[in-house]
Amino acid sequence: MCLSELQAGLNEGQPLFPTHALCIRRSQQHRSPPAGIDFRGAFRILNISELHQRNWYLAQYIPAGKNREHLFSWLSEQHVLPWTPLILKKVRRTDKVCGYRRHIHAVFPGYFFLKADPESHSFTHLRRHSAFLDFVKMAGEIKTVREDIVQSLMKVYPDPALNPAAREELDAASTLWLTKARYQYLLRLDAQPLPESRISLLLHLVSDDGALT
Repeated sequence: MCLSELQAGLNEGQPLFPTHALCIRRSQQHRSPPAGIDFRGAFRILNISELHQRNWYLAQYIPAGKNREHLFSWLSEQHVLPWTPLILKKVRRTDKVCGYRRHIHAVFPGYFFLKADPESHSFTHLRRHSAFLDFVKMAGEIKTVREDIVQSLMKVYPDPALNPAAREELDAASTLWLTKARYQYLLRLDAQPLPESRISLLLHLVSDDGALT
């Protein structure tokens, strides 16, 4: 289904589909935050009740060479789940008339999500990897990212072959229902041609609770 058909369906109030051919259904149901959790935008400030739970965080890595692959492999060995949206592009080969090369590109170069328990996984230890830059902080603090935000991105960028370690999370995200507002925001994000623009929308997404309501 092309983008013009998607937009036509949107204008007519029909069920929506993302740019990567996944069904997006509208839902007016919103999860209520568990008791004891203080919501500040899309980030959650950790409290004692969450210390033994695995939560999503946004972090940065050095986007050069095979850094992402090596970092993700190492994090998986530490029982930490890394994930970042990836897309596959075909690039015309210069040595053949009709040949193409397949290249994997990060939607947000240098940024990734990781799911970890701060009590079981020392953040200081995770930072020791040469490709790990740091966690993205809000107001000087490391804060968790709402799970439904990560799931919404997984819904739009679902290929488990590009992120095999996150297969279970991707399968779970495939059942998520997205509202019209969420679809519109993710469609706008996906349409940005420059990585800097996509990263800017990502940072707004995780810092503004109203971006995906």
